[in-house]
Amino acid sequence: MRSRLVKLSEPVELVERQIWLWHKRLEHASFGYLKKLFLSLFSSLDVSSFQCDTCELAKSHCVPFPLSSNKSLVSFSLVHSNVWGPAKIATPTGARWFVTFIDDYTCMTWVSLLKTKGEVSSRFQQFYQMVEIQFHARIQVFRFDNGGEFLNHDLNQFFQDHGIIHQRSCPYTPQQNEVVERKNIHLLEVVRASLFGANMPRYFWGEAVVFAAYLINRIPSTHEENRESTTAPILDFFPQYVTLHQNDRLPVESNQSPPLSSSTTENLLQNNRLPADSDRLPKKNDQLSPRCQNQEEEIEPFYEILPASAPVPH
Repeated sequence: MRSRLVKLSEPVELVERQIWLWHKRLEHASFGYLKKLFLSLFSSLDVSSFQCDTCELAKSHCVPFPLSSNKSLVSFSLVHSNVWGPAKIATPTGARWFVTFIDDYTCMTWVSLLKTKGEVSSRFQQFYQMVEIQFHARIQVFRFDNGGEFLNHDLNQFFQDHGIIHQRSCPYTPQQNEVVERKNIHLLEVVRASLFGANMPRYFWGEAVVFAAYLINRIPSTHEENRESTTAPILDFFPQYVTLHQNDRLPVESNQSPPLSSSTTENLLQNNRLPADSDRLPKKNDQLSPRCQNQEEEIEPFYEILPASAPVPH
């Protein structure tokens, strides 16, 4: 390779031609990389003097959006929302989507599972009533993307009746709705970690995303001061986990299926399918609590347990 390189005494035009030849041979490698490979070729030439139109077309990227400096000063003055889905595997209750509501001031998150995207309108109205009763506040601005689930007559009429300003991002521009987009990424990362770490079947993703929102709302964050001033009762509520003695556990009913073994669960995750009755291997003295047995129980719309009274937001 080195024997084919031109000598330093060669004209500059011949040196440039040699550089361009190697640039194309190496599938448009950067000229900075070529300078490290062929120091002799760039002894009298600068890397900045080379400009490749093909590289600009093939390697161009979108300019990053600037960070927004507009931040809400009051709880629920601005609420971000987005719908994620559909999931390839439905939950035991048939949900394939979930809608996220995020308060811009505290970054508190509420998640609701959906069987169809048409349920978004009713879930937002329920969320609005919950905020009004529990926090003595009203949603002023509701920001979402241009999804069709938010653009319907019932929801638009609800906005007009309650004086809510609805803001929509530009089509195919999720950067303008980055608050909820990044939150969905965070939720799904926690969901995957919890399912993989516990060897749980994938159809429990609905329960996992609800738990992820519950957990994220209570871990420290940069918005901790805003959270404490507005949602202290929520942050102070923690479930009490109790391990039952073996003699105090209720026996498994005859019509209930025993739990899946770890090997069977791993096999189901790899094959991406729901368990059948033959997958469940009974073990001696296996016992479940009644709450774990009823997997077909209908899920409530929202998964934040709120106190009877909450402070007025500052």
